[in-house]
Amino acid sequence: MEWLQRGSESVGITFGSWPDWIAAIATGLAFLIAAITYARSTRDHREGQARLVYATFKDVKSYPPGEVIPISTDGVDIGYGEGTAIVPGIGDDGKHGMVTTAGIMRTTVAIHNGSKELIGPLKLQLWDPGAKKLFDRVALTIGPIEPETDKLVDFSVINAHFPGGEPSLSPVIIFRDSSGRWWKRHQYEPIERIHDDPNNLAETPTERAERAIRVREWFGKELDPEPKPSLRVKYHRLMRRLRGKQPIP
Repeated sequence: MEWLQRGSESVGITFGSWPDWIAAIATGLAFLIAAITYARSTRDHREGQARLVYATFKDVKSYPPGEVIPISTDGVDIGYGEGTAIVPGIGDDGKHGMVTTAGIMRTTVAIHNGSKELIGPLKLQLWDPGAKKLFDRVALTIGPIEPETDKLVDFSVINAHFPGGEPSLSPVIIFRDSSGRWWKRHQYEPIERIHDDPNNLAETPTERAERAIRVREWFGKELDPEPKPSLRVKYHRLMRRLRGKQPIP
């Protein structure tokens, strides 16, 4: 035992005093808190613009089939919805008007860009909170929206409950910020960071299927196949699936 004692003394091993340990732990905690604070600050800065972008309803109306409705109103862009058709000679100006071809819900949606930078492009769809499903027959793609402005668009979807009722509606937007990051938001819900997926601005599967039918009938050929997703996109879709989300945002 004596040689062990002499050996440890010659090497000079020491574990330090309690004050030294406390000081070391405090220093480590300080570095950890600083790192967490920096990461949170960076995240808040990254999300800053996206948090100022959201969509709200300005107007929602239900129309039966065969009714003439306004094509546009002051300050509102015409949206490419479903369940309507342009018919010549029936408008107030005697030139053309819009007629419903089915029972529809017509909405005026305001896209708010409260940030000081440009956003867009942006895709708008409508969500039915009651049925917990997306209206996947139509999506509206909107160009860039100027800083600190609102973009008003008319957007219609077929009312599957007509004439017995009306679905609850909520706007869903997918948009790109000025730094090229993509985000998704359900009305006033928190923003969700999403990856750069080719489907972020693509037509819905139902829209594509219907367009394929038209191309086949009108031109006698098949629609060009969709480009295959890259490995990076496949990876992000897999990670979304593992987190219990839809692979495609």
